Amino acid sequence: MTNSKLISNLDVQTLATRGAKQGYLTYTEIFGVLHSDLVDELDDLLVYLQRHKVPVVDSIQEGERLARARKSASYSTVAASDALSSYLREINSLVNFDREEEILYARAYREGVVRAMRAVVDARMFVGQVLMAATRIRKTPKKVWEVVDRHRTNEEGAQEAAVTQLHEMAQNLAKRQKEERRVLSKLGRRGVSVEEAKSLSAKLKTIRTKITDLLVGIPFEQKFLDEIAATMMALHKRLEEAKSQREGLASQLGVEVARIDRAVRQIRHEEMEAPRGVDLDVLDREHKNLKRRIRRMEKQAGMDFGGLHRAVLRYRAGVLKSQRARDALILSAQRLVLSSARYYGRRLGGSGMEVADLISAGNLGLMRAVELFDPDRGNRFSTFAGHWVRHAMIRTIHTQSRTVYVPPHIRQQMSKILAVENELLQQHGRVPSKEELAEASGIDIPKLRHTLQSFGRVSSIDRPLDPDDSGSATYGDILADRGLTPDQELESAERKDLVRKLAERLEGRERTIVFMRMGWDNDDPMTLAEIGSRFGISRQRVEQLEKRALGKLRRWARATGLGDPLLGR
Repeated sequence: MTNSKLISNLDVQTLATRGAKQGYLTYTEIFGVLHSDLVDELDDLLVYLQRHKVPVVDSIQEGERLARARKSASYSTVAASDALSSYLREINSLVNFDREEEILYARAYREGVVRAMRAVVDARMFVGQVLMAATRIRKTPKKVWEVVDRHRTNEEGAQEAAVTQLHEMAQNLAKRQKEERRVLSKLGRRGVSVEEAKSLSAKLKTIRTKITDLLVGIPFEQKFLDEIAATMMALHKRLEEAKSQREGLASQLGVEVARIDRAVRQIRHEEMEAPRGVDLDVLDREHKNLKRRIRRMEKQAGMDFGGLHRAVLRYRAGVLKSQRARDALILSAQRLVLSSARYYGRRLGGSGMEVADLISAGNLGLMRAVELFDPDRGNRFSTFAGHWVRHAMIRTIHTQSRTVYVPPHIRQQMSKILAVENELLQQHGRVPSKEELAEASGIDIPKLRHTLQSFGRVSSIDRPLDPDDSGSATYGDILADRGLTPDQELESAERKDLVRKLAERLEGRERTIVFMRMGWDNDDPMTLAEIGSRFGISRQRVEQLEKRALGKLRRWARATGLGDPLLGR
């Protein structure tokens, strides 16, 4: 090519420079230098441009689109590279903790977690949530791990022992609650003497301490505690807003909050002059509604606003302390995460996982290690965390490296099949048949065939049927369309509209919950926990209201001839 007399090296270099600068070359630009009849010269020139990564396109518009796409891709690659480089620079400045520092931060983390948990447990609403969960688990014991942390149980995850422990605690809680209600009833009576009131208050304090000790004896699942804490925080926020609104009403009258009712009565009896621009009837109605709402929320919390506020402050202080200690431990072990990511990225390089993705997975495992690390057992944190970091990386490689997700039990069967196949290959010197594999591995032939098919090669439906023909049809062109026909889509849309009209007949929270779950208000369906946080109730209560509302919709749907399958979710 470069020795050709028909096109000089200078022309080639000029074309290559122009293509590298603008990101492409058109055939018009090439034929401006090379005549179209020179087929061999054209082929050599195209190979030369391809080697220098200069694409040749048919039009300027197509070239501009290609250049923009390559530019944005290079930016994203540079950004990812910059992020990884800055991460590597950052961990070089981090200091590894010695044994004493690890113990100090690990204990600080546990102290913060215990303080936050005790704050949640001390909130009176927690007892009701635990009793509801125990009732639910009595019907479905396998859900016990939604409440109890299986990694911190003494029975190594024994389900029966955890269920028994939870039920015994629920029975004792119910007894203590009855005693608490009796004492509160006696305290609320008229004519109670000072000595008797002191005795009853001391007894009430003892009962509540026993309730707290019972609750602390169960290793609750962190997610269960977080849900109740979120409900507590949402309830506290709503109470704060209601209190603030009451203060606003008091400022309109120019009195203290506790004197609003008295000021309203004085204004009505003309004993006090009403402030200018204040509608007394509206203000009185709003104040009564606020008082009812505050009483209802305090009843739901099981304590007054002052007690709930103190519990929230204790919870926030505990969370802040645990987060600071956790972050310090995680940062001190970043070199462990990086070395494991490099090892698995090199050892399993064919998995398609980037080092940055493995680092992210390793940090998730590191967070779990911080939660489970016990500094009193004599192990270094890095030694304990290494298992969780490697476990998280391997799990991520298994679940995310393949285009199609393969469940863990299928992967285990495949590992067993490969081991048996290798052993038979060494014994017989040939590839064993499926019948021999099934007999040696103890797996029946249909399951063996299904496992082998699960690890088959994944191909794109946009791949051409004839790789040698660029204009060939793709596999997607010959696949049958299993979607709905236009008539079926129209019928489905009409039936959905009818179901929505039925749902509009619901009232109160049931209607709001159904609309939030379906995403009819903002096209974004909400989870049970999100709805519970919005209303200040538990996730289980939201599920109960949703089931009741769907039961009504099913009855109405059958009455109107729509049928039940519409509401299956």
